[in-house]
Amino acid sequence: MKIGVFGGTFDPVHQGHIALVETAMKELSLDMLYVMPNGNPPHKDRETDKLNRLEMVKIAFANIRGVQVSDYEIQKEENCYTYETLSYLKEQHPEDELYFLMGMDNLPDFFGWREPKTICKLAKLVFFGRSGYTCPSDAAERLKREFFAEVFFLPFEMDISSTEIRAEIGEGTYLFHKLPFLVFQYIIRKGLYGTVAVSEFDCYEEDLKNYIEEKRFLHSIGVSVTAYRLAQRYGEDCKQAYFAGLLHDIAKRMPLDKQLDLCKKIKLHPDEVAYPKMLHAPAGAGFLKKHYELKDKKILSAIRYHTMGCKDMTLFDKLIYMADYIEPCRDFDGVEALRESSFDNLDKAIIQGIDTTILSLVEEHLKISPVLLDVRNALLEQEQKGC
Repeated sequence: MKIGVFGGTFDPVHQGHIALVETAMKELSLDMLYVMPNGNPPHKDRETDKLNRLEMVKIAFANIRGVQVSDYEIQKEENCYTYETLSYLKEQHPEDELYFLMGMDNLPDFFGWREPKTICKLAKLVFFGRSGYTCPSDAAERLKREFFAEVFFLPFEMDISSTEIRAEIGEGTYLFHKLPFLVFQYIIRKGLYGTVAVSEFDCYEEDLKNYIEEKRFLHSIGVSVTAYRLAQRYGEDCKQAYFAGLLHDIAKRMPLDKQLDLCKKIKLHPDEVAYPKMLHAPAGAGFLKKHYELKDKKILSAIRYHTMGCKDMTLFDKLIYMADYIEPCRDFDGVEALRESSFDNLDKAIIQGIDTTILSLVEEHLKISPVLLDVRNALLEQEQKGC
């Protein structure tokens, strides 16, 4: 077999790492690939606990065929050296070919690594690009000449860095094109990189699985982490936003009679009754109030209006409304532009989203709820007044 080996601190693991692994599997025709987080790398000091880094890597690569996450280096208490790791893997796979992946920026320094000749004997070296870094061909030739190394260059350039992401985590920007949203959820559950921990809501997450299917559950996680990011951006309570996003669709799969029963004490718009798909929003608010005895009007309002909206939406209502619209699992024409708009000007993003919805309804020859027009017009009036 042809086996790839990709190590790193992964602090945190990001979309660039995932894309690199997928490219290596394809371009090198690998049968499998080990992703191996460093435990105690001799050249780096890290604040993030190694077990947390391991868990993030497991989340990131959970559904990529042929990839195995190894905890070999994590389990070691002493410094981890590449030649030792490759020696261990060669013992496990004596008849197989090992391909060791590393960034191009490591090439000039490779001669100073511990036992470079041994590394070259145990594995083929595969270098991939780093943004702004040019391949030093003389170093590659020296590797071949001095250590008889087999050197490959992978047609891939990584333009995302963990350092960059750690800085961005504390800012209010859309991050999920760089960081897997389930990894970000782990980060905020644990309160890593200076975030506010939300692990107290784990029990609600487990309960949510009893009410919705897996696809809807992933959507709900996507909304919760997007709401958290929008709350960071606009100065709202991140934990409240996460909680509202997590449970906003809890009534989505409940029978219609159950939804209507939950809405008994809620004043409904006629369109919410006429179009049952809209009913889960007020029903969700009713369920949280009844089942969890939730009294927080801010959260209840955001869940109640997350589908249709209303002309008097609060900032918190708006960010849950748009988090539902742009979360990472959404995939439709224009979603990237909406994501960018949402983190720039929330009101304009809502108008843009409503315009998209109206055009879609017109194309499908369907009715347009006056609520959509009321929300759109109210936001336009505020914009014109400079509110």
